[in-house]
Parts: sequence; structure tokens; C-alpha cells
Amino acid sequence: GADSILINAGEDSTEDFVAIHSTKATKMLEKFYVGDLDESSLEEDAGIEERICEKTGRKVALDPKYKQAFVLQKKTVLSRDSFELDFALQSPEHVLGLPTGKHIFLSGEVKGEMVMRRYTPI
Repeated sequence: GADSILINAGEDSTEDFVAIHSTKATKMLEKFYVGDLDESSLEEDAGIEERICEKTGRKVALDPKYKQAFVLQKKTVLSRDSFELDFALQSPEHVLGLPTGKHIFLSGEVKGEMVMRRYTPI
């Protein structure tokens, strides 16, 4: 949806596109090619700014503009094709910071290819 597109506005989103689209979709890009980004016009990246939850005053684990690595602390098999993943936040003082009903993208390299999937936390 729009959130997925707007989150990468003004930045290279090649890796994100390839991770969720088919080879056919990637080939279609040639038809819609507009041009290359003039990187000399980009502002210097000031780095990741720490976010604080307004409700709790605690640090927020997620930032929609940056990928964040999390440690898998537990995997529970629910059926032959479903499982529950339990990831640790950066510290016990952090909150996830994801609004109700929104999803996160999990990404990783599988057989040499970057793969990305949406998941809704429970």
C-alpha cells in the first residue's frame, strides 16, 4: 500500500522492491524507467534519531525509515506451515512502537536472494 511506497520516498528502494516482487514485475520496470537519482542533491544523513513514545516515555524500537536488526529469541511451530517468532527488542526499556493494525516487514537473505515479507505482530 501507500505506506510501503512512501516510506522509501527519495531513497533507493531497489532491495525492497526485489524482495517482494516477481522477476516478471522486475522486467516491467524497464518500461517505466524515469531516470537515475541525482545523489549530489541529497542532504547528508544525520543518522538515526532516537524516538521516544509519547504515552510511556520509553524508547521506541522501530523507525519506519531505517531497518533494524532484532535477535530471534524463540520460534514456536504452530503447524506444518505456520510458526510464531519472538524477537527481542534492543533493551527491556524499549517498546515496539507499531500502531495497532499495522504490519512490519521482515527481511533476510534466502539462497542468495533478499526476501521480504509482511507480518502483523500479536
